Amino acid sequence: MQLTHRQFSTSAFNLAWELIDKPDRTPEEEIQMLSSAAASLWHRTQRDDVTNQHRSVGYWQLTRVYALLGGHATGWRFRSEYG
Repeated sequence: MQLTHRQFSTSAFNLAWELIDKPDRTPEEEIQMLSSAAASLWHRTQRDDVTNQHRSVGYWQLTRVYALLGGHATGWRFRSEYG
């Protein structure tokens, strides 16, 4: 199961990052970006090698996605939890 969490956390993180960098996202891609960032964070927290730094990076990415989608207050709440 650890290998599965490692693969999903990495691939979801990278997909979210690609969509963060994309200048003109479709509404479907925005949903995919949010879902990928959340999935990456969850899978990362299930890994045996998770650290507070990993959590912080995951929450940062999720916060960035929320900010890009206009949810500044929601994003700040997640950032404050581990930032």
